[in-house]
Amino acid sequence: MFGGGSIQNMLTTLKNNKTQLQQKKKSVFSKTDSPYYQPKTANSQLTFAPNASKEEVTALGKKWATNLRNFGIRIAILSVLGTMVIFFLAYIGYSAYQNNKIELLQAKQEQQAYEQKLAAQQALLKQQEDFELYLTKAEEHINHKSWKNAELSIRKAITIHPENFDAQYTFAKILGYQCKETHTGCNRVEQQFKLLLEEHPNQTAKIKWLQKQVTL
Repeated sequence: MFGGGSIQNMLTTLKNNKTQLQQKKKSVFSKTDSPYYQPKTANSQLTFAPNASKEEVTALGKKWATNLRNFGIRIAILSVLGTMVIFFLAYIGYSAYQNNKIELLQAKQEQQAYEQKLAAQQALLKQQEDFELYLTKAEEHINHKSWKNAELSIRKAITIHPENFDAQYTFAKILGYQCKETHTGCNRVEQQFKLLLEEHPNQTAKIKWLQKQVTL
């Protein structure tokens, strides 16, 4: 019985030693895989397991420092890349905005140029319509021997197209027939015919014919 008890004690001791070696191999720290653990109390500090050696704490500290450094490097790289992406997107957005702004400005300028051109064409058309209207009215007043109204109408036509032959010719006709019919304004007749001959020499025959008609 004595020998059996000794053997039993020895087996128990070996079993305990084996268990302790397995626990130490798994972790030299208590209740956690790290050399410290954080108690659940709010104001507690990080506490190392009592069986942690100085070398193990130093090694794990270096490992943690390396991990933190690598983590910091990754964060820095991600920050730089994120910043670059943000700037790139901002540049694309700004470029698109500027291009759109330029296109809108060009479209506005083209629209303004078109409107100005259209307005100028309409103004010229209106001038031509007015010119023809005054010329027609002048002829009507001549037919009615209304010399004053005829002269007013033809002067408005000449204001629009000062060098127009038809307008200047009609003015000479008004002055000539007025002088012939009423014997007034005769001093202006010769001057008007002289102007016609100087400015429109290719119409000499027609001018001479009218001059002959009003001086008969």
